[in-house]
Amino acid sequence: MTVAESDATIVVDGYRYFPAASVQDDHLVASSHHSVCGWKGQASYYDVTAGTEPNRNAAWYYPDPKPAARMVDGYIGFWKGIGIEEAPTPAPPAHGPRRAVRPDRPLRHSSGPVGRPSSR
Repeated sequence: MTVAESDATIVVDGYRYFPAASVQDDHLVASSHHSVCGWKGQASYYDVTAGTEPNRNAAWYYPDPKPAARMVDGYIGFWKGIGIEEAPTPAPPAHGPRRAVRPDRPLRHSSGPVGRPSSR
């Protein structure tokens, strides 16, 4: 199952973020969980409901990022077992290959270890 698909993703702090418009919001349920990143600001979370059990706090976004983190404004990040993989395309677009979020697949990340957002 695919929750998001885009060829306009960004990577910040080792996490891939998808434009909010590319995410199927019928698979996201707002969570009461929040965390704070020193340079990005306060993150709000979603539970991802694409499988049989909700994946609690598996997606996050910054509703009002700090000025240094404006690049994540309007984007949603995924973690906690949410698989992100490149989808095959005939020719990659100028800004990079298309990627998809697949909650039913293990997390794979090709650019080294993935950190976790800070939580308090």
